Amino acid sequence: MRLGQLLTGVLTTVLPLAASNIVTDFSTIFNPNGQYRYGAESTLGGAFSLNTTMISGAGFAGWGGNVSGFPLIVGNTSGSTFTTGTVTYSTDYVNLHPASNDTFAVLRYTIAAPGLYQISGAYRGQDTGGTTTDVHILVDGASAFGTEMTGYLDPSKQTFSLLRALIANDTIDFAVGFGTNGTYFDDSTGLQGTITVATPEPASAILILSGIALCGLFRKKTIHG
Repeated sequence: MRLGQLLTGVLTTVLPLAASNIVTDFSTIFNPNGQYRYGAESTLGGAFSLNTTMISGAGFAGWGGNVSGFPLIVGNTSGSTFTTGTVTYSTDYVNLHPASNDTFAVLRYTIAAPGLYQISGAYRGQDTGGTTTDVHILVDGASAFGTEMTGYLDPSKQTFSLLRALIANDTIDFAVGFGTNGTYFDDSTGLQGTITVATPEPASAILILSGIALCGLFRKKTIHG
């Protein structure tokens, strides 16, 4: 392997990739959307199905499931925060809503390359009536975060920050169910967050790159005598 190719591979691992942002990367046109899939799970951590129905309204759009159009995953398309009916659509959150039979709304992200990943963000209630849902993060189907969501906007916010070593094709599911009250009324739940490769300490990066450079020089000297 040439030194340049080796350096490129290590730099991909050592230097941070651009953060993937759940809200700004949301697509109302494509599903799947790159590493994102917008869909549903009938049981938490169970089989994932893609939402195939395009949903749109005045100022919002996204994807609906097959239980009377639910579960929903929609984003704000208006450019400003607004409330219609009892649901608030914020520019810095996407809205997830479970189905009446507790089919979970699931936003799935699939890892493309191995690395140490930081998963950070928040859930919050988006219904003026007071959201009552259960919210989760699953990594390859195993629970990594879970709590009950109760309330409206920032007083109800539940933040998360996870660090995970992941490999290609690992999945991260952000899931919303209808909560312990057993109904899906007033259950619009906001989700925001980023998924990015964690940056190593500068000293570690320098040591790695220096070691590769020395190996390259030694190999060159050996070849040319």
